[in-house]
Amino acid sequence: MIVTIMCVSVMPEKQHEFEQTVVALRDSFQNEKDCMHYDVFKQVEGMPQYSLIGSWRKRDAADRHFSSGNFSVLSGAVKNLCDPPEIRLRIADVLKDGDNPEGIPGILNRLID
Repeated sequence: MIVTIMCVSVMPEKQHEFEQTVVALRDSFQNEKDCMHYDVFKQVEGMPQYSLIGSWRKRDAADRHFSSGNFSVLSGAVKNLCDPPEIRLRIADVLKDGDNPEGIPGILNRLID
């Protein structure tokens, strides 16, 4: 499974328009092939910041998502409604039991060392 996390900062006066856009797109994103889940989260305090988090069965499904027409619509909304007009994107692969025999403590120890 691949998880995509997109974070954007929206201009306060454009917040309502951005929310309408992403809510409409969310259903389309959830119906894309091999999309397991897609949701939008809004930061509770401070400037209007949003995280769009999707999970995909495999990497090529996430790649298809990023080249889709609906993602182009989202990119256009970011250019017009966000300040700065940028997308901060992270793509992560979920660890399976056998991928890390030391478990979370082993990962943390490697990060600290």
